[in-house]
Formats: sequence, C-alpha cells, structure tokens
Amino acid sequence: EYRSDDEEDYTYEQYVSEEDTLADYLMSQLHLSNLKDIKAKIGRYIIEAIDDNGYLTADTAEIANALHVDIEQVEDTLNFIQTFDPPGVAARNLQECLIIQLAVKGLLTDEIEYLILHMLQDLADNRIAHIAKTLGMKNQEVQQIADLIKTLEPKPGREFSSGDATRYVVPDIIVEKISDEYVVTNNDPSIPKLMVS
Repeated sequence: EYRSDDEEDYTYEQYVSEEDTLADYLMSQLHLSNLKDIKAKIGRYIIEAIDDNGYLTADTAEIANALHVDIEQVEDTLNFIQTFDPPGVAARNLQECLIIQLAVKGLLTDEIEYLILHMLQDLADNRIAHIAKTLGMKNQEVQQIADLIKTLEPKPGREFSSGDATRYVVPDIIVEKISDEYVVTNNDPSIPKLMVS
C-alpha cells in the first residue's frame, strides 16, 4: 500500500470496495441462525461445498463421512440451509433448485412438482401438447406452468461475486507509436483533451 506524507494525495480511488461472495452471504445467515455445535459445523461444511452458481457439489453421504456424523443430521442441516436467501441455494440439481424456489413463493403444487421431476426436458423442448396429454391437463394450463418456471433463477448464486474476479486497471491515456510519431489518445471522455507539442 502506498502512503504519501502529503494529505492532498489522499483519494478514495486508492481503495477498491470488496463485494460479498455467495459463501460470505450464506455464512452471515448461518451465524444469525439458531444452529449450534455440530449442526453449525455441518452448516459451514455445506456452505463451503456450494459452488458459485449456488449448487451443492458434495454428496450428503460424503459430508457425513467427512464429519463423522449421521446422514440425517446432514440432511436436516441441508434442508435448513436451503431456506436461506437467495431462494434455491444449496440445491443438488436444477429440479431441486426450481422446487425450492416455488415452495418459497408458495406456488408449488403436485402437478408442477411432478412436471419438474419427470418432464423438465419435455418442457425445455416445448412439448406442451405431450405434457398436457400425459398429465391430463389443458395446453393453456401447461403453458402457464412453463411461463412460471421461466421466471425462476436456474443459478441462484449468479448475482454474487465469485471472490476471485479479475479487476482490470483501465488507463486514462494511451500512448501509441504509429509510424514515426507518438499518438496520445484520451481513454476517458470526462478528462479534458490534452495537447502535446
């Protein structure tokens, strides 16, 4: 860090604000929760096993073996973490992610859950008539479900910084040698034009 003795050189541009990562956000929710002792330890392990998209990358059996706990404790803790914000976080797959989000919104029905679990590919392929016939529904009803599912976030962790995002420094001025001359180009329209003699 560069520090100048001259206070006039102090600017806020020297500091870069650090964005919260998904893990930071989830950990803060975990600390505010009522989980204690072993369940808090399981919760931290689960959060550390969530990728940047918001999905759990470790199997619950693996977590149980790693921490020497019962798988039921891991499942209970995972279910608790799946209630955290953003909705759909800590899901093990896309289907579970969508179901969690609909449950949080109070919009999950048996038909929608069946469609997500068993006919999501048909829905992605826009086979509305086939789904309607299979489920004994009208095409319009299936289309409404499809429209609802399209409003959900398939990657709930997407809105957060990954923590290791590259931050580039953009120069204010670019000096290039073109032929035998140096050309100075202003890279920021807010900076006054410079003349070089």
